[in-house]
Amino acid sequence: MYKSNKIFLCVISALWLLTSADAYTFKFWSCWGNPIKWRNADMPVQFRASAVSFPEGHTYSKAFEVTLERWYDNPSAAYFEPKLIYNDNYVSIANGESEIWFTKIKKTNANAYSRIYCTPNKHYIYASDIRFNSESLSELYSGNNKNKLAIYKFWVGGETNFFHFRAIAVHELGHALGLAHEDRWYNVMGSTLFYQTNGDLAKAYVDEDASDGTVFLYGAVNAAIWNNLIVSHFKYGGSSVDTGDVAGNYSTHSFTTIYNNNKPFLADEYSGIETNFDHPFFPYILKKGKTYQVEFTYKNARLKNLTGVDIGFYLSKDDNITPSDQLIKTGKLNLTRNAPETVKTNIFIPYSLPLGDYYLGVIIDHNNKIPEINKKDNATYLPFRIYVPVETN
Repeated sequence: MYKSNKIFLCVISALWLLTSADAYTFKFWSCWGNPIKWRNADMPVQFRASAVSFPEGHTYSKAFEVTLERWYDNPSAAYFEPKLIYNDNYVSIANGESEIWFTKIKKTNANAYSRIYCTPNKHYIYASDIRFNSESLSELYSGNNKNKLAIYKFWVGGETNFFHFRAIAVHELGHALGLAHEDRWYNVMGSTLFYQTNGDLAKAYVDEDASDGTVFLYGAVNAAIWNNLIVSHFKYGGSSVDTGDVAGNYSTHSFTTIYNNNKPFLADEYSGIETNFDHPFFPYILKKGKTYQVEFTYKNARLKNLTGVDIGFYLSKDDNITPSDQLIKTGKLNLTRNAPETVKTNIFIPYSLPLGDYYLGVIIDHNNKIPEINKKDNATYLPFRIYVPVETN
């Protein structure tokens, strides 16, 4: 048995390796020059649920089934049966079944095992197991309320020390399909700090890089509706190589930014400012009548490149961005189908805007021209406050 990148492969021949190239925004395993994947005849893959860890109706069971449905949104021929087989009383990595359960795992919240054949004439996955760390149960949150998640703790306080179970599950399911870790892009296979947030919801999702990887491995579904545009207020921060991980298995992700004269805001620009924000961001302090550079990450998880995608920017008094908010700018983007685009846009803050707390929102395809399988990932925001310092003599 060989261990690498939280995916364990039972190999019946020695000639297999991790494959990536500059032309790809994903990584995968290969055997004798052939990608390691499920046979299309084995689709959809169905998981069996431990009777102890994932009983039917339990919150974690329901959350895992939601992530199975999110993988159904990808444009490839690879997908999972969205319903678990319950009441499995014998789970094991050696029994040839695809199963999920909780157990004790060192130094990680979860890992995936895939059982494969690897010979010159036989190279495919025949079972995948996902194990979640039972010692992390107190740190996992099965819902999608952003105010519960650890990334928001510094600003919100209270019950915000959880990791996103659904994002972890999406990541591990990518391994189950044959995808490896990816450290070069903002990618769900690089980090489980990977949500799409609008309003109170921080949703786990399958991004364009993972979608492109599964299309490469399994082929595309020939359906025009199998499109999904996504906008996020997270971005790529670097490779884990930069933090001492020699193998470079992971990527780091951080919030996108509002820039002042193309320079990030400094901490002292916020000192002494009080706001009424009840959300997980420290707000930016902006001035009326001034132009700022606002950054978001755009993704095109569909089958072809797109040109001239309409983007709308909005001002809102709440964090649920919709087309009914105040439209202040429109633009167009060209989006490739295989890599995220983190883009800065000049936004002018109107002189007429009253002082107060606001959200600067963005909606991709705001005029609804492009048919999609899921329109719920098309809007997000960054917070700011219009503030005038009190002058003293």
